[in-house]
Amino acid sequence: MNLAFRNTLLCTALLAALAAATDARAGSPINASHAATADGQVEVSNVRGRIQVEAWDRNEVQVTGTLGEGSDFSLEGSDSHLVIEIKTEGGDDWSWFGSRGPHEDTLLEVKVPRRTSLEVDGVSADVVVTGIAGARELDVESVSGDVEVQGDAERVEVSSVSGDARVTSKTRRAKLETVSGDLEAHGISGSLAAESVSGSMKLEAEQLDDADLSTVSGDVDLDVGAVTGGRIRVESMSGEVSLLVPASLSARIEAETFSGKIRSDFGTVEDGDGPGSHLKATAGGGGAELSLESFSGDLTIRRK
Repeated sequence: MNLAFRNTLLCTALLAALAAATDARAGSPINASHAATADGQVEVSNVRGRIQVEAWDRNEVQVTGTLGEGSDFSLEGSDSHLVIEIKTEGGDDWSWFGSRGPHEDTLLEVKVPRRTSLEVDGVSADVVVTGIAGARELDVESVSGDVEVQGDAERVEVSSVSGDARVTSKTRRAKLETVSGDLEAHGISGSLAAESVSGSMKLEAEQLDDADLSTVSGDVDLDVGAVTGGRIRVESMSGEVSLLVPASLSARIEAETFSGKIRSDFGTVEDGDGPGSHLKATAGGGGAELSLESFSGDLTIRRK
């Protein structure tokens, strides 16, 4: 074997060994657990990758997954309050610029007691939460990742900047926000606050005591099974608003648009002095209050 060929083989073997070592670090397994109270609090954060939280019927928190290169894993706290965190390797001073941030995705799979109150934070990370029931609160957010929440708590807050958000919950208090991502919600029963800048909102509520919805350019579709009183307010700049209400609706209805059109199964739409129109009507005994307003988007109110 000549010297050049032997050196080539040695270099190839060395590169393969280095690659294997890099892959091992990049794919380091996560496997940790901690005893937990049935109704405690768990915080989970991950800068990059994915967070999946699933409820189970055990008083224990279990964390599995794969740690990405450039990240450290920690599980700290007490049985009643645990913190699961993916931090930048070597410290908290990370940046997306240069080489100080995580180099690869970290995949977290977390199991928690069913009544756990959750606070989940992601940056460039998708988040999925399923199975929570009877908890005090669910607070889930991501900056650029998609968020999906299926679970019930007294209070649910979900937000994403550029990712989509989907919520299925019978919560009595929901606060939902996106900037450019689309927002979808099902099963809400109580108070609802939802806001988006350019993303569309598709909302289905079994029952609403009050609601405050706003958008700039995204469309809003709200389907309500029952309106029990209070005020439902929807405001849009250029997005279209569509409201589907029960035939037995009891509410005072006001709708106004500067340059858009109003279509309604209640009352008579009147033209304004300019290009817009307005509506004032009473359905049933007028117990609740519906207020819809848009600058250039159309407003539609339909009876089921």
